Amino acid sequence: MLTRITLIICIAFLNLSIGHSQIYAFGKISIDDPSQIHQLTTKRGDVFEGWIASWTKDSLTLIFKNDARVSFPTSEIDALIGGQNAFQRSLTTQILELKTKEGDFYYGYPIEITNRRIKFQAAKVGRKRFKPNEVEYIRPENVTVLIEGNFKNEYRLKAVRKNIEGQLMQYKDGKIFHRMENGEDRKIDILKEGKYRLMPQRISYSGHGRSLMFAQTGFGMKPLEREFRNIMVGLNVVAFGLTENISVSTGLIAFVPYGDIKFSKSFGKFLHASIGAYGVLPFAIGAHSAISIGTPNYFLNIGYHLNFENENSYTYSDFESFNIGSSIKVGRRGRIFSELHMMTAPHEMDDDIYFDLYWKTGYLNPLTLGYGWFNERFRFETGLAGIGPFESQNCISGDCPTKSYTPIPFFSMSYKFR
Repeated sequence: MLTRITLIICIAFLNLSIGHSQIYAFGKISIDDPSQIHQLTTKRGDVFEGWIASWTKDSLTLIFKNDARVSFPTSEIDALIGGQNAFQRSLTTQILELKTKEGDFYYGYPIEITNRRIKFQAAKVGRKRFKPNEVEYIRPENVTVLIEGNFKNEYRLKAVRKNIEGQLMQYKDGKIFHRMENGEDRKIDILKEGKYRLMPQRISYSGHGRSLMFAQTGFGMKPLEREFRNIMVGLNVVAFGLTENISVSTGLIAFVPYGDIKFSKSFGKFLHASIGAYGVLPFAIGAHSAISIGTPNYFLNIGYHLNFENENSYTYSDFESFNIGSSIKVGRRGRIFSELHMMTAPHEMDDDIYFDLYWKTGYLNPLTLGYGWFNERFRFETGLAGIGPFESQNCISGDCPTKSYTPIPFFSMSYKFR
């Protein structure tokens, strides 16, 4: 009997020991792969990030960004989240860390990287020069230091026949890991390809917003992105990105409250669609949809707009509008754009006013042509909005009546908050 009790106790302790050392692993676990960053959580709730150097039944060794090596007893590990590509991680730091092969650390940013030298603007010590074989790595680091000038991780990878703009994600063993504007990562052997240079350079930004000029586009906003936009003084709107697919805006149109919600979705690289609803209270509500074909830099835009006005409003005039437009990027900071709205009223409106307003004159069918200049935060646009076509009986030659557009200058500005 005593033997049985002793056996039961031993089995219980054995099961407790096995359960205590169990590790919950999520995702793909990679061993001895510096490009894969894992997240380790201890049973006390501490969280560590690094790459796994080794893993046995008794311990797991993790190497951190600063190359510190720490071994964790497996009995103290609660969970391990699978590797995330170190070069795919979002860049949130404002400076870079350089480590020499002698173990010295410098914080700042590289001014130039070639197959012969590395120029590095470092905090406190100023500009330093290194040979490529003297540097172990350059990578983003979460520290705050005072450095000369305003640094943003924006570089131009300069080749013989083309320039590629984007971010420096890491330099290691003569290799540059470079993220381009479209999100694609490139690995460049700077020691082998001496024609490549990484120079600090302001990257190009997309000049579009949630809308082309007046018409909605198929593009949305990034989460937490915020933008204020003013058109011709009277139209003031603030837009917010809630998620990758949902954005809202609110503001005033000639002192009348306005609100809008928009659902957007990208189907691959060249097809983007949106649908939404709005209200101009208390006068009207409506819906809109759009398809943008192309990229944010070069796209064709097709849209539909449906407006229902309050029957008790003196401006009662339901209408629908089809629009087509385009935007073409010019250089690094400019774009030219155009859009045409074709507005119609319901057929049951036989009153002469509505007949003249929509069918005979085509009033409020604006044709917009403009040029815009933009950077990361500001956007300025100007051009002509042609209203019409209007019929005229004052004919000098040719058939009467003649039709013409009345050009009206416009200007617009936008500001993106950080």
